[in-house]
Amino acid sequence: MGESRDLDELLAGADRVDARPHTVRRGVGLGVTLLATAGLVACIVVGIAQGVLLTLLRFLFGIWPS
Repeated sequence: MGESRDLDELLAGADRVDARPHTVRRGVGLGVTLLATAGLVACIVVGIAQGVLLTLLRFLFGIWPS
């Protein structure tokens, strides 16, 4: 497999990658995406809760004597 080297030695021997820094536009895009996803998840959870509640109420009113 090869000799085991220290992590610092591995990092020192690695080629440097020139990457652009994160821009404000990327941050705003990520924030908007996260908010949209959170809103969608909240709508799904509220819809499921409403469906369960209405089903429970219909069941209880269905078995309740008039």
